[in-house]
Amino acid sequence: MYVVASSVMCPDVIVVGAGPAGLSAAHVLSENGVDFRLFSREQVPGIDKCCGGFVPARMMSEFGIHPFEGCYAINSVRMKFPGMDPVRVDFDFPIGYDVARYRLGTFLLERVGRNKEFVSLETEVSNVVIDNSGCHVTIETPNGRDTEDAEILIDCSGANPVSIRHGYVRGRIPNSEMGYGRQYILERGPNTDEYDNVIDFFYGHEYSPGGYAWLFPRNDIAVIGTGGLVSRVRDDETPLDTYLHRFMDHVVIGEQLRGSHVVSKEAALMPLAGIVTPSFSNRVMLAGDAAGHCSPVSGEGIYYSMVGGACAGEVASLAVDESNFSEKSLIRYEKLWRSRMGSDLKWGAWLQHRLLDGGSSSLGSSLLRSEKYQRIVAEMLIGERSVRSAIIACAPGYLRAKIGL
Repeated sequence: MYVVASSVMCPDVIVVGAGPAGLSAAHVLSENGVDFRLFSREQVPGIDKCCGGFVPARMMSEFGIHPFEGCYAINSVRMKFPGMDPVRVDFDFPIGYDVARYRLGTFLLERVGRNKEFVSLETEVSNVVIDNSGCHVTIETPNGRDTEDAEILIDCSGANPVSIRHGYVRGRIPNSEMGYGRQYILERGPNTDEYDNVIDFFYGHEYSPGGYAWLFPRNDIAVIGTGGLVSRVRDDETPLDTYLHRFMDHVVIGEQLRGSHVVSKEAALMPLAGIVTPSFSNRVMLAGDAAGHCSPVSGEGIYYSMVGGACAGEVASLAVDESNFSEKSLIRYEKLWRSRMGSDLKWGAWLQHRLLDGGSSSLGSSLLRSEKYQRIVAEMLIGERSVRSAIIACAPGYLRAKIGL
C-alpha cells in the first residue's frame, strides 16, 4: 500500500486514477523527468475494478512488457454465433494473457520506478476547479481532506470521470453508447482439471441483450460475464443473471466450469462509443475509459487505455517543457491518440452498429462457417488484426454469401 506525502510541493501534472491509463501516463512522465502526483481511491491499483482481465499480446509487445506473476497464457479463441456450434481457433503462440486486475495494477505501479513515491492510494479526488492559474483538486485521504494544485490534469478516473462531473471538457457518454457488463468470478473446485487456455465469445440473443457473453480463465479462477449497451440492458425484460446462467448451462462452457463455484459477482460500465471528442480542454486531458478508449466490438480496454495514457503523458511532458497548457497546445494529444488507435475505434463503432442492427447472422452464415473467416474474426477480437483490416479481408466472402455464390 502506498499512501505518501510527496516531497513535490506543487507538481506540474496531476493524474487521477491508477488504472492502465493513469499508470501508463505516470510511467511516461517519470521517464521524462516531469514532476507529477497520481491519486487513486483504491488501496491497491485495480483491486476494485470489474474486468475480464485479458491483456493482448500486442500490448505486451508494444510496451516492452514480459509476462509477470499471475499471467495465464491464452492460446485459443472459441466463438459461438447464432445457429452454429462453437468453433475454436488455435494459435501457435500466446495471443495474450488473462490476469487479475490487481496483479496488473501492482506490476504497472512498479513500472513507474522510483517515482512511485508520488503515487497516493486511498486518496479520492472529490472536486476539480480549473482556471487561468492552474488545476486545483480537493482530495479525501485517510487523514482527512486536503488540496493539491498543478498546471495540467490527466483524468483517468473511469467511465464517469471526475472532471466531466464538474463540468469540464464535454458531456457524459450517452447510455446508447455506454456498455454495462455483469460478471461472476468462479473458483475451480478441488480434484478438477485446470481451465483450458481458451477465451470464449458467445454471440446471440440467447446469451446477451445485443452484446455477447465471455469466459476468461486464469489459473484457478474463471471470469464469466455478459452485457450490452445500457439502453438495451434497461429495455430488456430478461435479467443479465438469466443470460449468464444460460451461458453456464451450455455444454461446452459447463464442461470448462465443471466443479467450479461462484465466489463473487460484480458489474461495471464501459464506453463503447468509438471515437469520442473532445478528449481535452484547457489544462485537461481525458484518457482510458474517461476518454472512451475501449473497443466497441470486444469491450477490451486495457491496451487502448495504455496507449491513451502514454499519449497523454507525452503531450503533458511537451506542454510542461513549453509552459503552454492551452487547448491549442493540448490538441496534439487528440491527434496523437487518434493516429495510434483511432482507426480501431472508428471501424469498431461501425461494425458494432452493423451487428446491433442485423445481429451477427447478418454477416452471413456461410461466411461465419468458413475457417478462413473464423480466424480473421478471432484475430480481430484479440487485437492481432485491426478492425479495418478484418472488415476488408471479410468483404469478398460477405459479398459472395449475400449473392449466393
